[in-house]
Amino acid sequence: PSFSDTLEREIGRVDRAQEVANEKISAFVAGEEQNLHEVMISMNQAKLQFELMSEVRNRGLEAYKKLMQTQV
Repeated sequence: PSFSDTLEREIGRVDRAQEVANEKISAFVAGEEQNLHEVMISMNQAKLQFELMSEVRNRGLEAYKKLMQTQV
């Protein structure tokens, strides 16, 4: 798979993790979900995946800036 395909797939995973966390929060507030631990775990998973994606983006931007500063 190409880099763009991999990046798109991982962004989709982060998005799905956030959607799952939001659904679990809504279910807990509505009284449908009784297990607070499951809600907290899904929230933390979504947070960690988002932070990882942000760090990958930051590293990519740093690499791009260094490449642009390179004199040929």
